[in-house]
Amino acid sequence: MSCIWLSESWDYNRLMARCSSYAFALAIALTLAAQARPSECDAPAASPSLTIPLPSSPFAVTPTRDGCWIFVSLTGNGGTGAGIAVLKRSRGIIQLSRVVPLKSAPTGITLTHDRRLLVAAATNATIFIDVPRMIGGAADPVLGSFSDGRATGSIYANITRNDKLLFVSEESGQSVTVIDLKRARKKGYTTDAIIGKIPAGSAPIALTFSRNGKWLYTTSQAALPDWNWPKACKPEAPGIPDSIVTRPEGAVIVIDVARARKDPAHAVVARVPAGCSPVRMAISPDGDRIYVTARNSNAVLAFDTAKLLPTRDMPKWG
Repeated sequence: MSCIWLSESWDYNRLMARCSSYAFALAIALTLAAQARPSECDAPAASPSLTIPLPSSPFAVTPTRDGCWIFVSLTGNGGTGAGIAVLKRSRGIIQLSRVVPLKSAPTGITLTHDRRLLVAAATNATIFIDVPRMIGGAADPVLGSFSDGRATGSIYANITRNDKLLFVSEESGQSVTVIDLKRARKKGYTTDAIIGKIPAGSAPIALTFSRNGKWLYTTSQAALPDWNWPKACKPEAPGIPDSIVTRPEGAVIVIDVARARKDPAHAVVARVPAGCSPVRMAISPDGDRIYVTARNSNAVLAFDTAKLLPTRDMPKWG
């Protein structure tokens, strides 16, 4: 509706207020209409499923929030082809846009919540990649990397919702490395950003935050000898009877995120038995349950998160 001058008797301020209201309502209507129209990357696909060929073996996949870009970690084939595959979704089609080559084979990948940085846990390194440069086709979007040991086996990564702390599970290093991500982004990606290590038992993998961000849950595939847990699991090899047990159960480990920032060595507040070779984890939408795959038990275990703190053999620190 146009705003016009009706007569000399019409109050100017009232007219301007009414015009402003109309303009505001029109702006909202146009915005909602624009949002209702599907963008190119929201367009439906012609088929209910798509297969996107990749140049080497994929490990993990994560999309951007708008769904227009998908990043896939490629572990390579025989030592070659390791990198990040960049997939573009547009007009119902997903296509490989490029591969960013990496010197170390990436496995777990995660995006910062500001969507500007992709972090890759890459075997013996943690690698940081600029997302706008990566999707924009820049020749080298890798901002930097560092390693805290050649035999650590970096496998998964996760970031606090404020983008200040980065956690990397070190499968071979029996620990979770805590990194000051804010410092790394500001001062350069060097080992000076490493705060310390959280002892996490044998072969930690999963990194899942509680819904309030206060706790970080990880898995250990087998308890360490000094935990004094009884042997309960058979070796992971075909044909071995269940009666032959050689090692203890693994664990779900609960980490205090606030303490990890100041004192990583004492950030573990609970250890709970979790079957034989627990590896991956998912959390329920309301955060009251975590589900863990125990590979060598042929089972999925469910845990009440409210009852995980603390256990009798692991009192709360502090």
